[in-house]
This record gives sequence, C-alpha cells and structure tokens, in this order.
Amino acid sequence: MENTITGTRFLGINLAEGVRRRNLLAVIAVVFLGMFSLFLLIAIFQKFLMTRCIIPKNVIPRNVGYFMALQNIAYFIAAPLWGRLSDKYGRRRIAVFCFMFSALVFAFVGLTQSFWEMFAAKVFMGFFIAGAVSTAMAASADYCQMRDRAKIMGLMGTVIGTGAVIGIPAGAILFKIHFYLPFFVQAFLYIVCAVLCIAFFKPGLASAGAMPGHGHGHPGAGGPPPQKGGNKILELLKIPKLQISYASAFLYGGGMQLSMVVFMPWGELTAGLSSKKLSIYLAISGLVFTILVAFAGWLSQKFGNMRMIMFGLFGLCVNYLILAFVDNTAIVVWGYVLTSIFSASIYPNALALAVNSVPPYNRGVSMGCYHSLRSIGEIIFSLIIGAVMVYYGKRGGFAIPAAVAGLIGLYTLYMVMAERNQHKVVSSE
Repeated sequence: MENTITGTRFLGINLAEGVRRRNLLAVIAVVFLGMFSLFLLIAIFQKFLMTRCIIPKNVIPRNVGYFMALQNIAYFIAAPLWGRLSDKYGRRRIAVFCFMFSALVFAFVGLTQSFWEMFAAKVFMGFFIAGAVSTAMAASADYCQMRDRAKIMGLMGTVIGTGAVIGIPAGAILFKIHFYLPFFVQAFLYIVCAVLCIAFFKPGLASAGAMPGHGHGHPGAGGPPPQKGGNKILELLKIPKLQISYASAFLYGGGMQLSMVVFMPWGELTAGLSSKKLSIYLAISGLVFTILVAFAGWLSQKFGNMRMIMFGLFGLCVNYLILAFVDNTAIVVWGYVLTSIFSASIYPNALALAVNSVPPYNRGVSMGCYHSLRSIGEIIFSLIIGAVMVYYGKRGGFAIPAAVAGLIGLYTLYMVMAERNQHKVVSSE
C-alpha cells in the first residue's frame, strides 16, 4: 500500500520504494535551477524589449501584457498534454526533451530583434516550459510516499521561492554585464537540468503502469477512478477533490497577478508610494511564502490537506475583503504581505490533492491540469481585474478574488463535512 512507511528517509520525507536520495536531490536541483533561470528575465524584460526589439517606451506595458498572456496560453494548452505523455512514456524522457528545447528557445529569445520574433519565442517558451515544470513536479510526487506528498510539495514551494528571490537580482546583474548574458545563462542551466534528468531521474517510474509497491487505487479521492481510456482530463474533473485542487490552482495563479494589476498601481497612483518601497514589500511577501510553505506541508499530516486548503481559502477571503475596503496605507501594505501566509497554506496541499487523488498512471496529467488551471487563472485575473480597476479601483480589484476564495472555501467546507459524515457512518457499521 502507498501509505506504508518503508524504505529511505530524506529531509524528513519517506521515499517511495526503489527511490534513492540522489533521485530526489536531482529533482530538487532541477526545480531550483529551472525556476532560477525563469526569474532571470523578470527585472530586465522591459529593458530588453526597448533596447533590442526597438519597441517604443509608451507601449512597453501593453506589449509585456501581450507576451505574458501568449506564454500563459501556450502553457495552459501544453501542460496537460505533456503530463499525459509523461504518464505514458516516463518522466525522464519528457523532462529531458522539454528542458533541451527550452534551452534552445532561451537562446533564441536572446537573439530576437523584433516584436514578431519575440511573439513566436514566447509561444514556444510557454509550450516547452509547461512540460519541464509539470514533469519535474510530478517526478517529485512519484519519489515520495503518499502521506508525505504535501511535505514534498511544500519543500518544492520553498525551492521555487528561493529560485525566484535569487534569480530576479541575478538577472539584473547579468544584464548589466552584457544584455545577451541572462538568456545564455538560462539556456546553459536548462541543459544542466536535462543532464541531471538523464543521470538521476528514474526511467521507469510512474510510466504507463503503477509504481513499484503502489496500487492503482486512489483512496479518498471522492469520485470514480479515472479509466485508462476515454478523455482523461474530463474524467479527472469529475473527482470532487481534484475540483478543489484545480480551483485552488486557478485562484493561486490569479493571486500571483494581483501584485502587478492591483497592488503596484494602487501603491504608486493612490497611496503615493515609490516603486522601490513597493518592491520591498513584495520581496518580504515572497520571503514569507518561501519560509512558510514547507511548514504548511508538514502541518498537513496533522490537519489534513483539505483543512489546510480551507484555512488558506477563508483566510484569503477575509484578508482580501480588508484590503478592498480599508484605506489605511499601512494596513493595506502589511495586509498584502499577510496574503502569503494563506497562499502558503493552500499551495502544497492543493498540489498534494492533485497527485494523491489519482492512480499513478494519471498522476502526470493531473499535475499538468493543475499547472494549466494556474496559468489560466493568471490570464483571466489579469484581464478581468485590470478592467475592473479602471472603474472601481482597489475595492473592485480585491473584492473579486475575495469572492472566488470564499466560494471555493465553502465548497471545500462542504466536502470536509461530507467526508466526516462518511467516516462516522463507516465507524458505526
């Protein structure tokens, strides 16, 4: 059974049968290097568009929005497809393929000199990064036992946050040395990731069949088991726990955009804060998330994934309502920092639900669906809240995610209560 605690422990995590410490260490290294590389562009992308693609300064924000939307749309389409392929052919093959082609795309981005070249580059970037990220995250779930998956997802959240915190200033430093350098460092690091996948990813783990020592069931999924035939994505969407996981991913992705769509514009235009001071608050928020997300994964063993998600959802709902209707600057900026606490509670537990609620042969496509919904959340929140901000300002910008968080929280509460009643009936029998 998947819940049996046997085999090797690493960083307090019980590894799956046949998995060695170096396998999990390779996944951690790949996720860190991958995220570090992605965040190299955050601080320098606008400057690159002006200096290399010769895009006028007054249309830079609009074009940045176009390019990010393109990348997210490609990500949204590709992530479940790569996940399904990794279920069928194995994580290692798909990860190596996607990391190698991503490296080529990064090198191409560094050489772009026009709007349309960047347009094509962003589409391919979203397409191949979707496979690299979702496959690596699925591999991390493969390599540990079911009861420790929230732990590993919390650890991965810390790794991703650390990569982001280091990658953003590193990109600015590399760009000052030479404007090509960040892109070719990205390409080199993704080649390193591909080499690590070849050397240390287990080739046969979680391919078409079940993993060694694992059954094909998915206890507690709360719905019918997905079948090997038919439309897997539609079958997964019928499982209530996956509905909660994917809805949380949608909210999490949308929440990531609030800093750029709501918090920064409000801070600069209404509160009169400098962009430097606002960036410091965002950095603190990211640091809080990075520290707490691993801790939230550990707490799930005591309280359960669903309860941790429910805490995060209701916490976000209340916090967003405060941010929407309170006008005190100090309360708003520090309240925004506090959203990281509730996001950290949701992130690892929603990911754990995404992989625990399906059998091994559907784990990759489930992880792909999670990342796909997160990506579409980024797109939809950016478009809708950006338009709402024009007419209703901060109140409308924060009220919408508060309503979404509250609705998902109520559905999660309903599922928790239904699960408790089911356990009572089983116990009485």
